[in-house]
Amino acid sequence: MEAHAFEATIHISDNQLRPQLEHALQLMQEARYKQAIRILDDLLKAPFSLLERLQILAHRALAHALWKKPELAIDDATRILSSVQADIETLGSYEIDWEYERGEDVGHLAFLADIYQLRGALWLLRQNPRRGVEDLSLSIYMTVDEAANALNYLQRAIGLIELQDCLERALEDLRLLVGLSPELARESFHLPADGEFALGPKGISFRHSGGEIVLTPEKVRPRINRVGPSWFRLAMRFGL
Repeated sequence: MEAHAFEATIHISDNQLRPQLEHALQLMQEARYKQAIRILDDLLKAPFSLLERLQILAHRALAHALWKKPELAIDDATRILSSVQADIETLGSYEIDWEYERGEDVGHLAFLADIYQLRGALWLLRQNPRRGVEDLSLSIYMTVDEAANALNYLQRAIGLIELQDCLERALEDLRLLVGLSPELARESFHLPADGEFALGPKGISFRHSGGEIVLTPEKVRPRINRVGPSWFRLAMRFGL
């Protein structure tokens, strides 16, 4: 199986498509998600190419996610992955040389990694951490730029803590997160500046000069009403 399921870098080629996508993004910046989705729904009725339809679906998936409609966003993300034969069941049947694929990537893999990150984050919000961990793991493997994995490490650690499974892996994810973005770690869990993550009898905790903060499933579980653009890599890709 070729992990590159389509043959050209994701781009917008139609002169009529770009302005409408930019308008949809502007509406999303204004939190007018319903209006943005209407534009994207209309675009999906037009005879665009597969590459262009994938871009439209990606915009709509993000709009649905930001509008707090995780089920619809998951559906859009799944349509994208299925369209390029990159859904998790298919990938799980093959041995893929991710090192080679990342080295050869010209844009496809990074795009799919962002889609997996979005769907993984949404699975967490739907209280399905096991599927979230699966998608986030694929996103990590597909990501060319390690700096972009900070959000993945944060969210996969959250999923593993919720599952109370593979806590050693969760601890390593948190340490990788701190190495990439200590601010993201502190802000996500409301932690003091000093200290470090550790694994002990109570599970994963943050030990600091003033004591210890235990990261229980209840503490780390994401709340959908607090989720914004910073929760999704697609938002960064689109400049939100």
